[in-house]
Amino acid sequence: MGVGIVFIVGAGPGPGDLITVRGLRALEKADVVIADELLPRSFFDDLDLRMTGVLVIRRDDRDPALSQDEVNDLLVQHALAEKTVVRLKGGDPGVFGRGWEEAERLSQQGIPWEIIPGLTAGTALPALAGLSLTHRGEARSVALATGRLREGELNVDLPRADSLVLYMSVSALEALVRRLVADGWPEQTPVAVIERGGLEWERHLRGALSEIAGIAQQARLQSPALIVVGEAARERVQRPTILFTGLDPANFRTLGTLLHWPALEIAEAPDAAEQVQDALDAARSAAALTVIFTSKMSARVFFAAAGGQWADLDLRSDLRIIAAGPGTAELLRRHCVGDVTIPDVPGSEGIIRLLGEAERGHCVLIQGEQASEALEQELTGRFDSITRLSLHRAVTHPQLGEMPLPEHDAIYLTSPSGVRAYHERFGMAAFERGVLCIGEPTRAALRTLGIDAKVVHPGVSDESSETQPTE
Repeated sequence: MGVGIVFIVGAGPGPGDLITVRGLRALEKADVVIADELLPRSFFDDLDLRMTGVLVIRRDDRDPALSQDEVNDLLVQHALAEKTVVRLKGGDPGVFGRGWEEAERLSQQGIPWEIIPGLTAGTALPALAGLSLTHRGEARSVALATGRLREGELNVDLPRADSLVLYMSVSALEALVRRLVADGWPEQTPVAVIERGGLEWERHLRGALSEIAGIAQQARLQSPALIVVGEAARERVQRPTILFTGLDPANFRTLGTLLHWPALEIAEAPDAAEQVQDALDAARSAAALTVIFTSKMSARVFFAAAGGQWADLDLRSDLRIIAAGPGTAELLRRHCVGDVTIPDVPGSEGIIRLLGEAERGHCVLIQGEQASEALEQELTGRFDSITRLSLHRAVTHPQLGEMPLPEHDAIYLTSPSGVRAYHERFGMAAFERGVLCIGEPTRAALRTLGIDAKVVHPGVSDESSETQPTE
């Protein structure tokens, strides 16, 4: 009997797009994935990975969560069953990640393995938060340490460097501050705390060493959080902190240091699978076929429901596929053999311009439930027949409002629904700082509250081209 292989992959500090190319290639080959509990559940969707047929096990899928010994046993079990296994770990496997403990167990069983490094939180999260761990002439050294030892005891032997980055230290912050002061760190040493770095609901806290424990207690700081002490906690370049309320921050990071606090989440329509099946049945008999995808979420729901049935339609010579934005087009190219067309102008207007006055055949228009009927009405007169699918809807994010708003310089809103959600949960306090928005529909919604917002387009993106027409 043969044996499989195990890839111990560092996934980076959270967002799927921070995984390395080598790590992504390992995931694409996986039969089994055993993932850490801190990785967001949207991780695979963020990468547009097709996980059909892949067994995905998260440590927190069971209560209590899987122990390290149980994870080791699962790695061995699936590898001995001749599976390609990915052990997907947050950060880097070799930096407080127990990756080498797992590799040791695999070696004892004669199972081949490979470590694929990833971005560790200690270097990645400060960079994302606008902090530099080293700076010529001022910050020449940095040390990574844990605030607690394996047995849960306080780490009293902290290294000395120009900057100190502490992992797993939230519960011991007050004691660690006393330890650092006793070790000779000045009480006015700058400290930055990055809570849920790179993830939704990220917060940044700053203060002097002598006051940071009180600041953290008042803010109800929770794990996971990274603590940066020393020169690295100073901001070298002043950038605005933007409270980003949209679904996907990928195209907006040039605006400043983003804190992703989504106003909405996407819920799949209960009858999505039935809608897709009916549309596929109708499309098979069409003389010519145009399929229009208006968002990444619509595309994800469609392909999940269509399964292998899409392959037959995808090979048709008379098939035309249109994506409303570049992000959707990127996803479609993972599923489609044929060319994907993107309008020169994003959104509904661009789709209408792209099409002729009189098109032939059948059109499948794939949208969300809250999408305007204007695009469907415009297309109805141009095709012989049209099927509109409403596969998802945006709802107020259930976690919105559970924590007080973080410190920020401006809030960025991407839809009228988002405006309403923030106003409902936070009142006018949500708009007390600078207010930015993506387009006129959102600006109009803000005007109804007496708020004059500045329209800022960071670039062509799915958020700008597809969220706006859904109101």
